[in-house]
Amino acid sequence: MKIQAVKTTGIYCRADCGARPHALNVVTMRTSIEAMAAGFRPCLVCRPDRLPDAGLDNPPREIAHAIRLIAEGFLDTGTSEDLAERVGYSTRQLARLFRRHIGASPDFVARTRRAHLARRLIDESCLSMVQIAFASGFSSVRQMNRVMRELFGFTPSQLRSRRSRKDTLDALDGGLRLRVPYSGSLDGPAMINHLAQSAVPGLESVGKGIYRRTMNTCGFPGVVEISFPEDANHQKANHLPVTMHLATFGSIVDQVERIRSQLGLNEDVS
Repeated sequence: MKIQAVKTTGIYCRADCGARPHALNVVTMRTSIEAMAAGFRPCLVCRPDRLPDAGLDNPPREIAHAIRLIAEGFLDTGTSEDLAERVGYSTRQLARLFRRHIGASPDFVARTRRAHLARRLIDESCLSMVQIAFASGFSSVRQMNRVMRELFGFTPSQLRSRRSRKDTLDALDGGLRLRVPYSGSLDGPAMINHLAQSAVPGLESVGKGIYRRTMNTCGFPGVVEISFPEDANHQKANHLPVTMHLATFGSIVDQVERIRSQLGLNEDVS
């Protein structure tokens, strides 16, 4: 996803945004993470933060591994030093390579991971700010407020007051509904067929375009339902509707990443 950051406004947009700033004021960024690390805020109209980042300039295998570990929540409990040791680099060398290939530090990448899910929950759910903070992997509401203001320029309460009515998803039978984004097209029938053939009895089930899987969250069992588009080249929504029936919504940021990883949604297939 191409990112255009506007120096005069401090805002970054998708390349297809309707805004037309003067070319001299535009800086091209590789990813939303790089734009945020440079101090730019996402556009409230085209919402570039809603789509997953892609095109990370072919980072070395070890850096790609580090990115995957961060996405899976490694830095929720570990440190940058632990991450560097895990992938075989010194802390200083890992930070240098992250700046070169991603434009941000490992810790900053982890903060944006939590912040993007928190922003979706603020827009799409009716969860309280306390619930959203812990669901997104923050240690406290105060920490979430600080990071959200830093990255988005608004507090969580201000962001919720600005959300559109069409963004809000009603709870269904006590479940939490989310939109999990992806890039490019997605062949829903082929995906459902593959999942049906490999489904583990008692753990997974498939029927009428819906994939269900039991999950364990914070030691409690639950069920996640994923709805797939009926056409083979679905490009309209660029997200999959997900409903989570869980005893607790603590750290569902990790559950969302498991879903993305299992379905290959971190790959740009455009």
